[in-house]
Amino acid sequence: MYHTPHIKQKFTYLGIDETTFGLSRSRNIILVAAETLDERLAMDHGISSLKKTADYLNDACISDYDETLPIADFFPSINELYENGLNNFHWMRCNGGRFNRAAITHAGIAHLITCNNYEPKKTVVHIDTFNQNTNQSKSILLTYLKESGFNMPKENIHFWCSGDKCVPIINYADILAFHIGLYINKKYKKYFPNKFDINLSPLEVPFDKKRLEIPLSENDRSLLEKVIKKA
Repeated sequence: MYHTPHIKQKFTYLGIDETTFGLSRSRNIILVAAETLDERLAMDHGISSLKKTADYLNDACISDYDETLPIADFFPSINELYENGLNNFHWMRCNGGRFNRAAITHAGIAHLITCNNYEPKKTVVHIDTFNQNTNQSKSILLTYLKESGFNMPKENIHFWCSGDKCVPIINYADILAFHIGLYINKKYKKYFPNKFDINLSPLEVPFDKKRLEIPLSENDRSLLEKVIKKA
């Protein structure tokens, strides 16, 4: 009898991280989803095996850093990230409003996933932990996605403590989030000189082209409120 050969299913892997850097309020966050088709970048490479943003900044401070040079010189370039498996990335700004930072992050992550035409069963998400109760976060995120018509399997969502130090695709998101923060500093410094006092320069990337322009609506926030009450 002829048996159809097993064909390994192709997945898209997302690494997600967030930061408040470059923003004036702690509940106003930058969320980044870094995308890869390389499964190896979505695996645990071991505790502290990767250099995250803080490590690159520390290297710059230890060296004879000339402040006239762009801090980007101490980071991998965007071309290096692409050469090492980054397929794409998207980001958004998310204002907490009546929600705290952790709560609004759930909605922002779901928004990044659902607005980029990913297939629920062929997308695996790896998230740098932002809430101590990861079981609660997974429940909130899954329920929010389901209510949005995005039926992602539970086993396709993973939370990692210090994921930016051990999972490469989360590490990429961490690096990009920092540079987007620098980009926002540079872009708005002339309008708010007292709020943005960082003189460093970001990677030379057209970040605006990668920004998700669809903001969280009041319907999204109402859904988040409903889901959190159920959790």
